Amino acid sequence: MKFDDDFLYSADPLGTGFAGGPEEVHYGIDVENHLIGFQVGGRADYCLSKAMTAFVDTKVGIYGNHITHRSAIYSANGFAEITDLNSPHLGEQVAIESTKDDVSLVGELRVGMDYRFARCWSGSLGYRAVGISGVALSTNQVPVDFIGALDSLHYVDSNGSLILHGGYAGLEYNY
Repeated sequence: MKFDDDFLYSADPLGTGFAGGPEEVHYGIDVENHLIGFQVGGRADYCLSKAMTAFVDTKVGIYGNHITHRSAIYSANGFAEITDLNSPHLGEQVAIESTKDDVSLVGELRVGMDYRFARCWSGSLGYRAVGISGVALSTNQVPVDFIGALDSLHYVDSNGSLILHGGYAGLEYNY
């Protein structure tokens, strides 16, 4: 599974439109989570009639998560540069790439109904919720203090989690 999350903050002191002028400043973060692993699960079906079945399906998995992170402050003139004479990063551009390997957990729950409306055709309606923990989210990478904690831009924060949920419908043909 691949989960990509982006964040862009832009500022223009001369107005509210962004046309690529040299006075505009942008702060962009891109994180990619590449989850590879295994999952186990089960499904319970209850036959309501010869053609209709209600079901509950659940899966849980543990995944290795290879995270890539890019963070940059830039404008039309290029990347921002550290100009603080007391900084050990004097002269460096604020265009940082880093990686991290971590462990993520994924859980899924589905409930729904299947209906066989012809010999080879069936349809399904249901609701699915997928929870993922141990992922890097772009907004979790924003440091509290850019000046005092510039090194923190290199650190990948992977303690984020999310829940994806919603209804679904499917159509199936068996020959």
